[in-house]
Amino acid sequence: MFLFRSLPQMVRFSSGHRPSLTQMAARKQLRKHIRRIREREYSKLRALVPAVATKKKVTKVQVIEEAVRYIEELHAALVERFRQKHGDSCRGPSDPVSLLVNSGRPLRLRCGKHGSGDSSKFCLSDDAPCPTSDSAYASVSHPSRSLSSQSSQLQPYLPVPGFLSSCSYEKQRKRASFLLQKEKKGLLNLLASLLFQTVISLNRFLRVCHLKLHRVLFSRRRTVLLCVLCWMLAVLLALMPLVSSIGCYSFDCNGHVCSLLNNEKQHFTQIVFVASGILPVLAIGYCNWAIYQHWKGTRFKSRSQYTIIQMEIKRLKEKLKSRRRNRKKCKEESIENRWR
Repeated sequence: MFLFRSLPQMVRFSSGHRPSLTQMAARKQLRKHIRRIREREYSKLRALVPAVATKKKVTKVQVIEEAVRYIEELHAALVERFRQKHGDSCRGPSDPVSLLVNSGRPLRLRCGKHGSGDSSKFCLSDDAPCPTSDSAYASVSHPSRSLSSQSSQLQPYLPVPGFLSSCSYEKQRKRASFLLQKEKKGLLNLLASLLFQTVISLNRFLRVCHLKLHRVLFSRRRTVLLCVLCWMLAVLLALMPLVSSIGCYSFDCNGHVCSLLNNEKQHFTQIVFVASGILPVLAIGYCNWAIYQHWKGTRFKSRSQYTIIQMEIKRLKEKLKSRRRNRKKCKEESIENRWR
């Protein structure tokens, strides 16, 4: 509301000159637009409050007071309903609340007293009772704390080889925004980029070193098919860790891991790293090295050919000059002989 009220004042100029007709019309249109926005928001608020939704004549102050009263009544009703369902030990929303994240079974909210104090705690659990130790609870304010205790268990299940950048990988893994979907998306982008870079390097290698083979292999249709194949291969490699998985998207991966993974040897990580990391990098390096060698060889050859051509042109120019001189001398001698 403060922003809407200050907008017409922002249009005014700091100088004391009288505004023009165009400026006055712009101010008028701006006031109309702000008035429409206020009326629309006011009508939405009025429709949400049952006490004033059916009344025709009501002031804005009454609408705001009724809205506040309605929210307080709704909050009190929800608290009373929660107490009736879970017992008198849950005194109110100001009590400390803690959450326990279990494995992929359906969770529900329970409450009960733990310890000798009066504070009550809530936990997410299945049919088993809530644990009594405070160490089993994770704070609800920051979900990364529940993940940090299980970070060592998540590493074998991730498709990204952590030894490539251990420091950045550990920092990323301890953040609250860490999710397996995010890692899968990053892996897909990495694999697709490497595969497309390999295709580009192969295209340049054949174009420079083997022109006839390039015309045969890299036609328009085959190039499109090759790009589609790269995307399909990248998606397949990125989705393989999630085959036969159920709870891999949750923070707790115990009991729900990919059947292709091995916790001790990590065969899948090695296969992905070799197939989508080492081999494309080697292919890119070989193609660029072959292009450089071809350019290096043709550079000296073209330089020598260019020197020979320049020498031939220079020799021909000297021949032409000598012929012109001889012709000129012959003409001068013939003219002198005639005059004699």
